[in-house]
Amino acid sequence: MPFRKIKQMFGFGKPDPAPSVNRQPKPRDKYLPHDHYLGAIFIITYRCQCSCSHCVSGIYTKDKDKEFSTEGAKELIRKFADFGVDCVAFFGGEPLLRDDILELIRYTREIGMSALLDSNGWMIDEKMAGDLAEAGLGVINISIDSVDPEIHDKGRGIPGLFEQAINAIKLCKSNGITTLISSYADREKLNSGATQAVIDFGKKLGVRLRYFTPLRSGKWLDNEEVIFKPEDLKKFKSLLSPDGACWENDFCDSPEKDFHCLSTARGQFTVTAFGDITPCPAFELAFGNVKEEPLEDILKRMWSHYIFNRTDGKDCPLNDPAFRREYADKIRNATKYPIRIDEHVTREQ
Repeated sequence: MPFRKIKQMFGFGKPDPAPSVNRQPKPRDKYLPHDHYLGAIFIITYRCQCSCSHCVSGIYTKDKDKEFSTEGAKELIRKFADFGVDCVAFFGGEPLLRDDILELIRYTREIGMSALLDSNGWMIDEKMAGDLAEAGLGVINISIDSVDPEIHDKGRGIPGLFEQAINAIKLCKSNGITTLISSYADREKLNSGATQAVIDFGKKLGVRLRYFTPLRSGKWLDNEEVIFKPEDLKKFKSLLSPDGACWENDFCDSPEKDFHCLSTARGQFTVTAFGDITPCPAFELAFGNVKEEPLEDILKRMWSHYIFNRTDGKDCPLNDPAFRREYADKIRNATKYPIRIDEHVTREQ
């Protein structure tokens, strides 16, 4: 798999040098090939100004007092570097609601990792865009759900957000930050032409799109109708191109390429705002908490779980019928997320 291409996409839009044979060994080397990309998605907060109907984070508590402190976040980021992480992706919620986000981005860069951030764009003005660039942010993904301002704003619950997001895209781009539009495609948008319209709009702005497809997670946990059927998937993939849109990452940027899930390929892991380790932000099952035990111990446990061995990575386990039979009721009936997965469930199937 083209992991160097992924490293390029999530770095600074420039190819990384080939890994040095003199690189100091890292704990990750026990589990991953030498040049394998590894990203840490750090959900720095679940707080957000939006109320999106498709949000995978909307079921989580937004308790600010339980989030990592600045020093606690830095300690965790240092653990990422010590383990051998290449890139820290700051996720939410809305990461810019953290008063210390610039300090955390700057610290990430100082200790040798690249930094990425997902945002709705609401808080990005000329000063913030300049500050993000100065702090060393390499890539920013700004959400655009529709080219119709009314639909975009209504779906996110903030009047005027569309225009602000477009302005944020232009400001970040002009400040030298690799800027992408982050969007999602569902069956309705795909068949109405709305998905293609966002791609065309991105081309006019001079930015690429990262498209996400529906997952049985978060607010869509019980919405089976959103999941792509084979004919939907074929139509969606026909819209992908290297200069237009990719399906979540550069593994799949043309109709001929298969989708590969970075999480099940051990290319990324997620730490929630409260320290839980999950494969990705949409995954409501946790394998441990970094406030209670070492990062490496949790990742070793997670990567030995059978979902990393039985899937081909071409779709999310959350959409897999067998996985859903085993875990859907536990997720649906939970009163708090994420749910700690049974530690004994590490069999291979």
